[in-house]
Amino acid sequence: LGFNSCYYITDTPSFITGKKFALFDPHASHGLNGCGALFDLDKTPDDHVNAFAASFPEYFDGKHWLTKTRKGTIFRFPLRTEKNVSLLRPNNGQISVDECWTDVVEPFLISLPSSLLFLNSVQRVRVYRGGELIREAHSTICNTPDKNPRAQLFAAVHERWQMGILYKKPIPNCTSYELELSLTEGTKKSTSRWLIAMKLATEMAALSFCAQVLKHHSRALLPYAAVALPLLNSEKINGRLYVTLPTPLYTGFPLHIDARYELSRDRNALRVVSTAVRGKYRSEKLEHARAHWNGCLMPELIAAAYTNALISARQSVNSYLPVTTPAIDHFTRPIVDSLYGRLMKKNPCIL
Repeated sequence: LGFNSCYYITDTPSFITGKKFALFDPHASHGLNGCGALFDLDKTPDDHVNAFAASFPEYFDGKHWLTKTRKGTIFRFPLRTEKNVSLLRPNNGQISVDECWTDVVEPFLISLPSSLLFLNSVQRVRVYRGGELIREAHSTICNTPDKNPRAQLFAAVHERWQMGILYKKPIPNCTSYELELSLTEGTKKSTSRWLIAMKLATEMAALSFCAQVLKHHSRALLPYAAVALPLLNSEKINGRLYVTLPTPLYTGFPLHIDARYELSRDRNALRVVSTAVRGKYRSEKLEHARAHWNGCLMPELIAAAYTNALISARQSVNSYLPVTTPAIDHFTRPIVDSLYGRLMKKNPCIL
């Protein structure tokens, strides 16, 4: 998500994955052909691998990347300093370690550990400065430690997508599980427990709608939503909207929501249809498809996941019911209406 944002602090991002080494060099400051290069790790110039080995000594034995880590990926972003600032782009501006820490790392630290709530593969994040561990966040699935229900669901989605039957053959789902998040800062450690409820559209009408939207869209849209309800926690939270990772949008609900909404380019707002839309017919159709996706399908999926979370919670859920006054906005109204309608049918005792 937003890989190009790394050029705020660096001119030459690089990474190692498997047996490959990749270097991006858009300003040709390293004398490479084109805008970068991809090497076999064993044939990568020593100075590049040595830079990684110096930064991540626990993962290297000399020039050799330790076998146990070869299933992962390591990124390196050398800061744009006076020494390595691009001669071709001298106005890019240098950035110091302190500036990088303040502008980039500290906002990331604030998002921990809640940014791990809806991730499939990332379970642990460690942040170091000058070799000192500053903060560590970790997520653990509680009731099914040997399985990851979210990863299993997305594996089934991927399999059906490759077979071309994602919108033709429903996937059994609506799974809930408990997740524990821990945060360690020095000698202080705090934990929180969350109930995660997921919902993937299975009704044929919804799947048919997805297929129709796809005709006007350049990529696959996943009819998926999830909620994270805090357990054993007396403090109310200001619910936030996630699209895998947290966005700056707050929902007003007492829980977090993760949904495959269509966002604006800067990820700061939902896509809406503007009356000023101009362009080709296909472009107008695409904008309307995005708006219908956000306004029609997503609220129903969120309400279904919300309902599942309230029914599955092993505690009083009165504090997690959304209020209907004062007037709620166009984002929350469809979700609230659908939620209370579902609860009346499935479990009216909660109300």
